[in-house]
Amino acid sequence: MNHRLGSTLLELLMSITVMMVIFCTGGRLFAEAFATVHGAIAREEGSRHISMAVDRWREALNQTHSSEWRIEGVTFFTSRDRVRMDGNLLVFGDSTGNGGAISLPADTGCRFSVETDLEGARFAVMDLSVPCREAGRTRTNSVRIVACGRRQP
Repeated sequence: MNHRLGSTLLELLMSITVMMVIFCTGGRLFAEAFATVHGAIAREEGSRHISMAVDRWREALNQTHSSEWRIEGVTFFTSRDRVRMDGNLLVFGDSTGNGGAISLPADTGCRFSVETDLEGARFAVMDLSVPCREAGRTRTNSVRIVACGRRQP
């Protein structure tokens, strides 16, 4: 009778060990899947906000002429609007104080410039440096947004 009790106890310990391995493996797979889904959602939201920034940037410059553009520090000015990066917010405003802000992914960098093509036409550039975390690594993606003003009559 003691022999049967010993083997039953051993079987119980083995089954507990096997169950713990199964539960730990399942928990780890769930955590990895959750992190992957969470990361994908964050990237999609960041992409959507960058798309909104592209539209707003082009809208701000569409009705202005390149001679009206100037950059002072981290702020881009047109004759009626201004654009600046404040933390992770891309802030758009006009001379009356009206405007809005678009939240970009954390640690996004922004740089403005005015460039000239081979034919002498000027265009405004907003360079965004967007950090992206994938598979435990962080890399920086560059987004170059080009906008042209209206042509002079």
